Amino acid sequence: MRSVFHKLIVPRDPLPLNASCQALFDKWKLPPNALLPGQTPSDPPPFEYFSTRNVNEDYIKSPRLAVTKLLTKRWCEAREYYTIYLGSPVVRNAAMTKGTVHHTRLEDSTHKRVDTSKLRAYLRQLAELVPEGNLALVNGAETSYGARWANQIIARLFSLFTTSTAREIMIHGWIDLDNGKLCGPDVANAVPVNGVIDLVKLVNQENSRDWSMVEDVINQLDGNNRSIDGLLSQFEIAAKGHGDTKIVVTDVKTRPFSKAPEQPSVVEAAELQTLYYHRMLDTLSRDPQQTYRSLLANAESFGLDVDAPLSYVGLIEMLAKPEGDLLAHDLKSIANGESFGFSDYDNHEFKTDVVYDPSTLVTTPEQLAQICEIHAIEPLLTPLLKPWKRAPTLRFLAARAAQMYHLCYKRMADTTTVEYHNSHTGHRFETQVISVSRNRLDEATAHASEFWRGARPPEYADTVAMCKNCTFAAKCRRPNGATAEDEARLEVGRQLYNYLEDVAAHQKDSST
Repeated sequence: MRSVFHKLIVPRDPLPLNASCQALFDKWKLPPNALLPGQTPSDPPPFEYFSTRNVNEDYIKSPRLAVTKLLTKRWCEAREYYTIYLGSPVVRNAAMTKGTVHHTRLEDSTHKRVDTSKLRAYLRQLAELVPEGNLALVNGAETSYGARWANQIIARLFSLFTTSTAREIMIHGWIDLDNGKLCGPDVANAVPVNGVIDLVKLVNQENSRDWSMVEDVINQLDGNNRSIDGLLSQFEIAAKGHGDTKIVVTDVKTRPFSKAPEQPSVVEAAELQTLYYHRMLDTLSRDPQQTYRSLLANAESFGLDVDAPLSYVGLIEMLAKPEGDLLAHDLKSIANGESFGFSDYDNHEFKTDVVYDPSTLVTTPEQLAQICEIHAIEPLLTPLLKPWKRAPTLRFLAARAAQMYHLCYKRMADTTTVEYHNSHTGHRFETQVISVSRNRLDEATAHASEFWRGARPPEYADTVAMCKNCTFAAKCRRPNGATAEDEARLEVGRQLYNYLEDVAAHQKDSST
């Protein structure tokens, strides 16, 4: 009897499966003639699986989502779904590599990139000379994340308001997958959502060639040091009368040829990505104190200690970057134990048992001269080579980042854009304008949340043509024309197959 059923369920010569399909077939105990199920009946829901069984252990240590992960139908939800249950391996192709190169080229064309590798190497040599327990190289993760905040939030937003353009700006938000809504960090089980905006511009909505607001900001700063305090104190004065100048958020998409995509799900995902960026930047701009707390919660979601001192090596390296002169005044204030007018930071009870003294790393005039020969930072560094009354931590960078975000308040445009670039030529061949819609984004968020919490099966690609290069195409329902009824019959066959296999195994065990 078993052999009869077995022949009905299993073809004599099933086609060999690729490694990805075979792994899922083994995992879900599928008979060789089955198709991949529309939804796994036994595994945890996608987000739980993504956060506990991921080949990238960072996502297990710090469960989170990227903005792009909320775009579940950016190509095909089923492909995303099956990839999650493979452990979320990342496979980069040539087009992705070219896209990354182009984005880096765009970033470098807008923001000065300073190579501090030689300085870092010398500082590490000095660190080998200091006693054990010195803060020269401590808290590497906190220091690295702080450097990103300094560069990709503080310095980039300063660039936005003084040049009209900034690229690669860090943003974040939170999502409540249970309720399907974007939320704040104080919501129970809120999941961090991180992103980087490709391009942000100040644009006069009535006359795109009018740069007078930026000119007024620069003129207002002429009598002040190039500092955060200078911009914060003078910005409203300079921006007065420039209500038509708004912040436009843009995502840059690269294509191997000069033709924008036509698949509805791909177009929709690109537009939604800009709407998420717009919403998150707008939210971060509203309340500096709340944004400060959200930034700290975001850092803590990565397992970082927001009260850990930044390393001496990281501190000095930061001074050599474009943000160095922006932060120099702040660092002197912190060293002197002074407040800088941000209540949540100023009123915090800081650790008093930390001895923070960069002069224990740079101990001689010769060492200082060598540092300044590599990068001319003597005016910035010299005042800091002493015992500090308060150690610099992620808290001070979060405070300044929150204040910089707040400059965007009430200046967000009611449209976003998607730019399409040819990755071979670098040419921007099309720009699409999207109207900001709160309802549209809320509906998309609810739909994506249903996917991540396993409340519905994944949806398939718009057309079979999109399945051409998919690793799951041979066994996916979409390209194989399977219907829901077919899937139900296959599920019965799968269960019967597993039953017969179990019976055979039991009989074999009984006979031995």
